[in-house]
Amino acid sequence: MGSSPAALFVVGASTLGTTLLLLPSFWQEVRGATALTASPMMVPQGVGSIFSHVLAGRLTDAIGAGPSRWPRSFLVAQTTVPFAVAGPTTSTW
Repeated sequence: MGSSPAALFVVGASTLGTTLLLLPSFWQEVRGATALTASPMMVPQGVGSIFSHVLAGRLTDAIGAGPSRWPRSFLVAQTTVPFAVAGPTTSTW
């Protein structure tokens, strides 16, 4: 068994875990939003996901899957940091 299943697990856990569980819970529990007001706040993440998947596909086609995994992992780590430091007084933007 190669590293592909492990990588798929990590990517799935990081994207689906934040999208489906952590971020909506943050809006509702920490920021006090209702489900109806938290839903539109998730739209920018969906739009960003579309663009990032398109760009990742083009990057993978251009330089291959192996060399592109480290820049993508770095970007995922960098975009996760704001969620680690977000709190009740953090700006919505």
